Amino acid sequence: MTVRYPKRFDAKLLKRYLKEKRGEGEGASYNPWVQIYDLPSEGLSSIVPGWKTEGRDHHVLSTLELYFLYLGSWSRKVVDIREQFPLLSFNRKRPPLEETLAIAAERKIRHPRDDETDHPIVLTTDFLLTLEVDGKRIYHARTIKQVQDLGAPLLAGSQRGLGHCDRTRHASHHCQKHRDSLSILFPAPIR
Repeated sequence: MTVRYPKRFDAKLLKRYLKEKRGEGEGASYNPWVQIYDLPSEGLSSIVPGWKTEGRDHHVLSTLELYFLYLGSWSRKVVDIREQFPLLSFNRKRPPLEETLAIAAERKIRHPRDDETDHPIVLTTDFLLTLEVDGKRIYHARTIKQVQDLGAPLLAGSQRGLGHCDRTRHASHHCQKHRDSLSILFPAPIR
Protein backbone atom coordinates (compact mmCIF):
# COMPACT_ATOMS: atom_id res chain seq x y z
CA MET A 1 0.00 0.00 0.00
CA THR A 2 1.32 3.46 -0.92
CA VAL A 3 1.05 6.26 1.60
CA ARG A 4 -0.12 9.58 0.14
CA TYR A 5 2.10 12.63 0.51
CA PRO A 6 0.89 14.77 3.40
CA LYS A 7 0.08 18.41 2.75
CA ARG A 8 3.17 19.52 4.68
CA PHE A 9 6.87 18.70 4.59
CA ASP A 10 8.65 18.54 7.93
CA ALA A 11 11.55 16.82 9.70
CA LYS A 12 9.38 13.75 10.41
CA LEU A 13 8.58 13.24 6.71
CA LEU A 14 12.22 13.83 5.73
CA LYS A 15 13.28 11.18 8.25
CA ARG A 16 10.65 8.75 6.88
CA TYR A 17 11.77 9.24 3.28
CA LEU A 18 15.41 8.72 4.26
CA LYS A 19 14.44 5.56 6.16
CA GLU A 20 12.58 4.33 3.04
CA LYS A 21 15.85 4.94 1.14
CA ARG A 22 14.16 7.25 -1.32
CA GLY A 23 16.63 8.70 -3.79
CA GLU A 24 19.05 5.83 -3.23
CA GLY A 25 20.13 2.93 -5.40
CA GLU A 26 20.85 2.47 -9.09
CA GLY A 27 19.23 0.57 -11.92
CA ALA A 28 16.50 -1.78 -10.72
CA SER A 29 17.12 -0.89 -7.05
CA TYR A 30 16.66 2.90 -7.40
CA ASN A 31 13.80 4.37 -5.34
CA PRO A 32 12.62 7.82 -6.59
CA TRP A 33 12.41 10.62 -4.02
CA VAL A 34 9.01 11.74 -5.35
CA GLN A 35 6.49 9.18 -6.49
CA ILE A 36 3.31 9.91 -8.41
CA TYR A 37 1.17 9.14 -5.35
CA ASP A 38 2.98 11.77 -3.31
CA LEU A 39 1.72 14.99 -4.84
CA PRO A 40 -0.51 16.36 -7.56
CA SER A 41 1.04 17.20 -10.91
CA GLU A 42 -0.02 19.19 -13.92
CA GLY A 43 -0.93 16.96 -16.82
CA LEU A 44 -0.26 13.27 -17.03
CA SER A 45 1.54 11.40 -14.23
CA SER A 46 2.63 7.90 -15.13
CA ILE A 47 4.34 4.83 -13.83
CA VAL A 48 6.31 3.37 -16.73
CA PRO A 49 8.39 0.18 -16.75
CA GLY A 50 12.00 0.96 -17.64
CA TRP A 51 13.90 -0.66 -20.47
CA LYS A 52 17.35 0.24 -19.16
CA THR A 53 16.53 -0.44 -15.52
CA GLU A 54 15.47 -4.09 -15.75
CA GLY A 55 11.76 -3.25 -15.68
CA ARG A 56 11.88 -0.93 -12.65
CA ASP A 57 8.87 1.35 -12.51
CA HIS A 58 9.72 4.98 -13.35
CA HIS A 59 7.59 7.73 -11.78
CA VAL A 60 7.18 10.62 -14.25
CA LEU A 61 5.13 13.68 -13.33
CA SER A 62 4.37 15.11 -16.78
CA THR A 63 4.07 14.21 -20.43
CA LEU A 64 7.38 16.00 -21.09
CA GLU A 65 9.13 13.84 -18.49
CA LEU A 66 7.62 10.77 -20.15
CA TYR A 67 8.96 11.87 -23.57
CA PHE A 68 12.40 12.52 -22.05
CA LEU A 69 12.37 9.09 -20.37
CA TYR A 70 11.67 7.47 -23.75
CA LEU A 71 14.44 9.49 -25.45
CA GLY A 72 16.93 8.55 -22.75
CA SER A 73 15.84 4.92 -22.94
CA TRP A 74 16.63 4.80 -26.66
CA SER A 75 20.09 6.34 -26.31
CA ARG A 76 22.90 3.82 -26.61
CA LYS A 77 25.07 5.83 -24.23
CA VAL A 78 22.53 6.00 -21.39
CA VAL A 79 22.98 3.04 -19.01
CA ASP A 80 20.77 4.20 -16.13
CA ILE A 81 17.92 6.66 -15.65
CA ARG A 82 16.99 7.93 -12.19
CA GLU A 83 13.93 10.19 -12.07
CA GLN A 84 12.89 12.60 -9.29
CA PHE A 85 16.48 12.54 -8.00
CA PRO A 86 16.99 14.42 -4.71
CA LEU A 87 19.73 17.01 -4.28
CA LEU A 88 20.82 15.74 -0.87
CA SER A 89 24.01 15.06 1.02
CA PHE A 90 23.92 11.26 1.29
CA ASN A 91 27.03 11.38 3.47
CA ARG A 92 25.47 10.28 6.77
CA LYS A 93 27.88 12.50 8.74
CA ARG A 94 26.32 15.66 7.26
CA PRO A 95 22.74 16.94 7.43
CA PRO A 96 20.90 15.97 4.21
CA LEU A 97 19.89 19.53 3.27
CA GLU A 98 23.21 21.17 4.15
CA GLU A 99 24.50 21.49 0.58
CA THR A 100 21.47 23.14 -1.07
CA LEU A 101 20.94 25.46 1.91
CA ALA A 102 24.58 26.60 1.67
CA ILE A 103 24.34 27.14 -2.10
CA ALA A 104 21.13 29.16 -1.70
CA ALA A 105 22.79 31.34 0.97
CA GLU A 106 25.91 31.89 -1.16
CA ARG A 107 23.87 32.88 -4.20
CA LYS A 108 21.42 34.94 -2.14
CA ILE A 109 18.51 32.80 -3.36
CA ARG A 110 15.65 31.87 -1.05
CA HIS A 111 15.62 28.11 -0.44
CA PRO A 112 12.07 26.74 -0.82
CA ARG A 113 10.33 25.99 2.47
CA ASP A 114 7.03 24.43 3.38
CA ASP A 115 4.44 27.18 3.88
CA GLU A 116 2.99 25.58 7.02
CA THR A 117 6.03 24.13 8.78
CA ASP A 118 8.76 26.46 7.42
CA HIS A 119 10.93 23.34 7.02
CA PRO A 120 13.28 23.43 3.99
CA ILE A 121 11.96 21.31 1.13
CA VAL A 122 14.19 18.74 -0.54
CA LEU A 123 14.99 19.88 -4.07
CA THR A 124 14.95 17.34 -6.87
CA THR A 125 16.06 17.24 -10.46
CA ASP A 126 13.73 15.53 -12.92
CA PHE A 127 16.38 13.07 -14.13
CA LEU A 128 19.88 11.90 -13.32
CA LEU A 129 21.21 10.03 -16.35
CA THR A 130 24.24 7.73 -16.18
CA LEU A 131 26.08 7.57 -19.48
CA GLU A 132 28.86 5.25 -20.60
CA VAL A 133 31.26 7.27 -22.78
CA ASP A 134 34.64 5.88 -23.84
CA GLY A 135 34.54 3.33 -21.02
CA LYS A 136 33.82 5.96 -18.34
CA ARG A 137 30.61 6.64 -16.47
CA ILE A 138 29.47 10.24 -16.49
CA TYR A 139 26.35 11.78 -15.00
CA HIS A 140 23.95 14.36 -16.42
CA ALA A 141 21.22 15.94 -14.28
CA ARG A 142 18.28 17.21 -16.34
CA THR A 143 15.34 19.43 -15.47
CA ILE A 144 12.49 19.20 -18.00
CA LYS A 145 10.13 22.20 -18.25
CA GLN A 146 7.84 24.10 -20.62
CA VAL A 147 9.37 27.39 -21.85
CA GLN A 148 6.54 29.40 -20.27
CA ASP A 149 7.36 27.80 -16.89
CA LEU A 150 10.93 29.13 -16.90
CA GLY A 151 10.21 31.94 -14.46
CA ALA A 152 12.35 33.25 -11.62
CA PRO A 153 11.51 30.47 -9.09
CA LEU A 154 12.44 27.70 -11.53
CA LEU A 155 15.61 29.46 -12.64
CA ALA A 156 16.61 29.96 -9.00
CA GLY A 157 16.00 26.25 -8.41
CA SER A 158 18.06 25.44 -11.47
CA GLN A 159 20.90 27.57 -10.08
CA ARG A 160 20.79 25.60 -6.82
CA GLY A 161 20.82 22.36 -8.82
CA LEU A 162 23.73 23.59 -10.90
CA GLY A 163 25.60 24.55 -7.74
CA HIS A 164 24.92 21.16 -6.17
CA CYS A 165 26.18 19.35 -9.28
CA ASP A 166 29.26 21.58 -9.46
CA ARG A 167 30.13 21.07 -5.79
CA THR A 168 29.64 17.35 -5.66
CA ARG A 169 31.17 16.91 -9.13
CA HIS A 170 28.71 14.08 -9.66
CA ALA A 171 26.90 15.52 -12.66
CA SER A 172 26.50 18.29 -15.15
CA HIS A 173 23.14 20.07 -14.84
CA HIS A 174 20.99 21.40 -17.66
CA CYS A 175 17.43 22.66 -17.94
CA GLN A 176 15.68 21.15 -20.96
CA LYS A 177 13.19 23.53 -22.58
CA HIS A 178 10.14 22.45 -24.54
CA ARG A 179 8.68 24.87 -27.09
CA ASP A 180 5.83 22.86 -28.54
CA SER A 181 4.34 19.40 -28.43
CA LEU A 182 6.60 18.06 -31.20
CA SER A 183 10.09 19.27 -30.33
CA ILE A 184 12.21 18.59 -27.29
CA LEU A 185 15.69 20.06 -27.12
CA PHE A 186 17.97 17.17 -26.32
CA PRO A 187 21.58 17.75 -25.24
CA ALA A 188 24.27 16.71 -27.71
CA PRO A 189 26.26 14.44 -25.31
CA ILE A 190 23.37 11.98 -25.04
CA ARG A 191 22.75 11.27 -28.73
